[in-house]
Amino acid sequence: MLNWAYRRRYCIAGCATLGTIRPRQTNPVTRSCRRSCGVRVVNWIFKKGFELLRVSTVERYQFLDQWSPHFPVVVMCPILHVCRSKYYAWRQLGRESPRARSDRRLLVLIRSLHQEWNGILGYRRICVRLRQDHGESIGIRWVRRLMRSAGLSGVPKKRRPYRKPGRTDQSVPDLLQREFSAQQPNQAWVTDITEFRTGEGKLYLCVIKDLYDGTIVSWKTQARPTADLVVSTVQWAVEKSSRQDRKRTILHSDHGSQYTSHAYRKCVQRYGLRMSMGRVRTCADNASAESVFAQLKRELVHRCRFRTRQEAIERINQYFLNIYNPWRRMPISTPKPNAKVALDERTNGAVC
Repeated sequence: MLNWAYRRRYCIAGCATLGTIRPRQTNPVTRSCRRSCGVRVVNWIFKKGFELLRVSTVERYQFLDQWSPHFPVVVMCPILHVCRSKYYAWRQLGRESPRARSDRRLLVLIRSLHQEWNGILGYRRICVRLRQDHGESIGIRWVRRLMRSAGLSGVPKKRRPYRKPGRTDQSVPDLLQREFSAQQPNQAWVTDITEFRTGEGKLYLCVIKDLYDGTIVSWKTQARPTADLVVSTVQWAVEKSSRQDRKRTILHSDHGSQYTSHAYRKCVQRYGLRMSMGRVRTCADNASAESVFAQLKRELVHRCRFRTRQEAIERINQYFLNIYNPWRRMPISTPKPNAKVALDERTNGAVC
C-alpha cells in the first residue's frame, strides 16, 4: 500500500511530494518486545540442545504442543523449521469432530431400531421413528448415509410391470376412482383376498382397511377361498364400528368371485354399505388393499416358513396387532388428529 502511494504521487506531482508521505512507524517498545521474545525462545531451545538432535517431524509437533502454553507458536515454528498450518492439522487428528460424535450416537439408535423391527424398516420409516420417538432433528439423507455406511437396509418393494386397464363392470360403479383417502373414520373401506403357502397347504386371508388412517379394521383367515370368508370379515368390521359411523360407508373391492357372489351382495345390502368395484383385470383400482398384502409378505411371509396353518394364523395376528396397526404412520402426509383414537377403539384382540 505504501509503495503504491509513493508511485502515485510521483506520477502526479513529481519528486516534490514524496517527502510529505511518512512511512508507517512501529512502536519501538513493541519491536523490542517481539525481538526479545524471539531471542529468549532461540536461546532456550539452544540450551536444550534441540539443534543437535535428529528428531522427526512428529516429535517437533509434540515439542510444540508441550511448550505452546509458555511460548508463542508463531515464534517457535520458524525456529524448529515446522509449518504452522501442518502443526494445527496434526493437533486435530486425534480429536473427534462434533459431526462424528453425532453420527456415532445416532448410529446406535438406528441399529437398535433396525434390530427391534427385525430389519424391515428402511431409512424413511427409521427417520420417522427417530423424530417422533426420540425427538431427534434429523433428515432422511442423514439416516440414509449412516445406514449405508453401516450396511443396514430395509426390505425393498418389488417393482411391478405396467398392466393395461381392463373393461368396467357397469352393474357396480367405482365410487373411489383411485382416490384412496377419507376425511373421517369408516367413510371408505377397501378389501381384498390373498393366499399363503404353509406346510399343511394354502391359507387364505381377507382384510378390510380403513382409508382414513390406513389401519386394518378386520381380518379373517380360512383354508378355502369361499364367500363365507369375505362375509365373516365384513361382519366383524361392522360389529366393531357403530351404526352411525358405518352409515353410507363405501366398501371397495375387485371383481373376484367372492365379491361378485350373491352372499356378499346380500351381506353388504343388509348392513347398509355402499358397494364399489374397480375395473376388471386392473389391480391399480384396488392398490390400497394390494399394498397391505405386499407389505405383509415383504416383512413377514417371505422371511419365514410356516409349518402349519395355525402357526401362520398366529404370526399374522401378531403382525397386525403389534406391528402394522399400532405403528401405522405416514412419513409424507401429516398425521390426522383422530387417527390414534380410532385405532385404540378398533384394536380388540386377534381373530382366526
